[in-house]
Amino acid sequence: MLRQFARLLFGLVAEKKRSAVNLQDIMVGRYGGEEFLVLLSQQPPEQAEHLADQLNHALLTTTILEVSGQPLKVSASIGIASMSDAIFRTPLELIEAADRSMYLAKRSGRACTILLMVADDPLAGEPQAY
Repeated sequence: MLRQFARLLFGLVAEKKRSAVNLQDIMVGRYGGEEFLVLLSQQPPEQAEHLADQLNHALLTTTILEVSGQPLKVSASIGIASMSDAIFRTPLELIEAADRSMYLAKRSGRACTILLMVADDPLAGEPQAY
């Protein structure tokens, strides 16, 4: 099932690269067992939220496989962190913040996106749920 999810994710990213969304640079990779990392370059957090919403819509409307004739659909918990706030000193801090946001999204329910928005410190404050 993970392969089907990966194909859907990579297909969506490829489609966005070709569309008018104007994603200049986008990279996707596997980041652990069932986790993927999507890096958007020079895009505002709102663009990441838009892409996350499109990904979840694609997942929820696509049958990944059928079990005993019943369609199996999946959703994603998506955490977003942005370098645009210039609060992260290293790329690893940015990835860790996105990872924390993703775990908050998992706890918030199905097909949820959390955008980490903090004023000065990536470890302070409460992420905003959208």
